[in-house]
Amino acid sequence: MSGAPAGISLDNWLSAPYSHWSFQHVEDFVPTAVISRGTGPPAELPAASAPIADIPVTGTDGLATTVGAVMVATATDGWAVAHRGSMVAEEYLNGMGPQTGTCCSR
Repeated sequence: MSGAPAGISLDNWLSAPYSHWSFQHVEDFVPTAVISRGTGPPAELPAASAPIADIPVTGTDGLATTVGAVMVATATDGWAVAHRGSMVAEEYLNGMGPQTGTCCSR
């Protein structure tokens, strides 16, 4: 497990700070299997951008923040929101991108 954080184990790989590495390297840490998406073309999700990251929320500390700030503060590597057949928000952080994070897309 080249590049794995010191101290990572099957008991803690789903918890921060280990989850940041393990979610992007699942196939390096636990057994995985490729599951075919089928033979037809992939479904396209048209973009219908919405400023989801700017939505105000109250943090667990009671202070005002935004959805985007919560994602950054919680070691979230990527998030997407699809609504009624369109991709309305998509953001990648910490080295993740649209084609990273799974065994089959590299």
